[in-house]
Amino acid sequence: METLYEAMYIVAPDLAPEQEEEVLAGAAEAVTQVEGEVESNFVLGRRELTYEIAGQTSGVYGLMYFRGNGTVVDNLKRHFLITPEILRGIVVVANEKAIWSPEEPEEEEAEELEEGEPAVEEASELETVAEAPVEEQGTEGAEAESEAPAPGTQEE
Repeated sequence: METLYEAMYIVAPDLAPEQEEEVLAGAAEAVTQVEGEVESNFVLGRRELTYEIAGQTSGVYGLMYFRGNGTVVDNLKRHFLITPEILRGIVVVANEKAIWSPEEPEEEEAEELEEGEPAVEEASELETVAEAPVEEQGTEGAEAESEAPAPGTQEE
């Protein structure tokens, strides 16, 4: 069984959309050249970089999931290095339970809202209950202090 990998790469921001598609296709081709299997290839969009890379302050992020072996990974890393339009790239072993897809968040958000509303109400009820004893203790402590004599004074 082949391993599932996740590759994230940053493409130069000054490319035309057709050129961006060519770079994405080139990354996928680097995987399939050595008998790897591309499961998905996404453009995540343009984002500002934390620091300048090759004179660029922003880049277009790409995310690809693929299956293969070490030869496939090496070929993709080589592709990242020799393609001038790719500013940076990284390949890691992917967690199959944490695969990202652009369609999933919209469907899950509706479910989370439906399931999350009662949990929020329960949490506010718990906060109210938890605050009650604290307020009572604070009031009792203030009364006890007023009854006790101040330090250094004697009570008659």
